[in-house]
Amino acid sequence: MKNVIGVLVLILLTASAVQAGSVPRVAIQRPQQAKVFIYPPICESRELPSIPNDGTVYLQVYTSGAHELYIEFNGQSIRDETGTIIYYPKVTPETLEIIPVIIEEQYQHKPCYVMARAVNQYGANTVYSVFIPIPTGGGEMTAAYGCTTMY
Repeated sequence: MKNVIGVLVLILLTASAVQAGSVPRVAIQRPQQAKVFIYPPICESRELPSIPNDGTVYLQVYTSGAHELYIEFNGQSIRDETGTIIYYPKVTPETLEIIPVIIEEQYQHKPCYVMARAVNQYGANTVYSVFIPIPTGGGEMTAAYGCTTMY
């Protein structure tokens, strides 16, 4: 009886592993996940470059085997300057999607997060990236509160 149960478990594990290989893959390549430090004290007034292009960050999302791609910024669909949803969802995404994300003034100097969810007929894969934007400008150095890996 133990051998029969063992064989059944092995078959189920094998079938599960085969199906898992078909689940879509998704990775946020930029912005990178942030590491925010209040200490050491140098991070309290660090000189970091501001966000250029009037506060636009170009989100880079890598997908593999996905039929649909959902992107959210702070829990909201990505919109253009007029409020029109421009990226939710995207059917048959490219392998590397580059999506402009406009960082509004109310989100500057605050933690922001991006969610990317890739879906196909075998399942879904969701990843998050958290970062702290620095106020807009022409890319010049400016004092910032906290340290992050993005800028």
